[in-house]
Amino acid sequence: MIVKKSWNDISVEEWLDLEKLKESELSFWTYQLERLSILCEVDSDDDYFDDLDIDDINGLIKQASFLDTPPSKNYKIDIDNYRLINLNKITIGEWIDLDTYLTKDFLKNYTKILSILYRKIKVNEWDYIEYEPYNYDINVRSLDFEWIKINDVYGVIEYVMSWRRSVLDNYKSILLDDDGEDLDEEEKEGLSEADIKEIEADLKKEKAKKDFSWLKFVWDLSGEDMTKMKDVLKTSFIMTMNTQMMLNVYK
Repeated sequence: MIVKKSWNDISVEEWLDLEKLKESELSFWTYQLERLSILCEVDSDDDYFDDLDIDDINGLIKQASFLDTPPSKNYKIDIDNYRLINLNKITIGEWIDLDTYLTKDFLKNYTKILSILYRKIKVNEWDYIEYEPYNYDINVRSLDFEWIKINDVYGVIEYVMSWRRSVLDNYKSILLDDDGEDLDEEEKEGLSEADIKEIEADLKKEKAKKDFSWLKFVWDLSGEDMTKMKDVLKTSFIMTMNTQMMLNVYK
C-alpha cells in the first residue's frame, strides 16, 4: 500500500515531518510505523497496520529504505512561477531574515527560507526578468512551499549555507564573531571562582550583543535615526559590506 516510493513523491511538509521523527525518542518499531504512515498516507494507529503480519511490515520497511539516504542535491532554479534569486543582490533586510532563519530553529523556518530564496517573476516592459520585491507576508507565502517536492529544493539549502560561510569569511573583519560561549572545564583551570563568574558575565553580555548585532548594524547605518532604518534595510547587502570594508581600509 506504499503510495510514496521515492523522494520524488515526498513534499517539503512530509520531509519535515520525517526529520522531526528523528528528534523524537521513539522505539525502533514505533519510528518505522510513523515513517510508513507518511508513505502510506494513513495514520500510524490506523487499522491497516493491525491487519498486517510481521513479514508484511518488514516488507514495507524494506520498501521505505530510500528514506535512509538524503534527497537529491540537484535543486531547481525554476519551480512553477517562482525562480531562485541571485544571492549577491539581496538587500540587508533579506540577509538578516535569511541569516536568522538559517541559524535559529532551522526546520521550523525551512519553508520561510524557501520563501525568501524563490520569488515570483515577470517580464517587464523592456523584456527583462523582474523579481517580486520582498514585501509579501512570509508566513502566508511559506504555505506555498509545503507542497513542493523536497527533491526540487533540498540541495538549495546547502548552496545557501556555503554562500553564507563565504560571506562570513570574506567580511569577518567587520562582523561580530564572538558567540559568547560558556567556559569549558579546561578553560576554568587555574581561575578563581570570582574570575570565572566575571568572565562568564562578560561572555553573556557578548552573546546578548550578538543577538542584536544586525539590528545594531542597521541602526548605525541609519545614523541612529529610526525613520531611516527602513531605507537601510532595502539597501544592497553586498554593496554595503564592501563599503564598510573600504571605510575600514581608509581609516
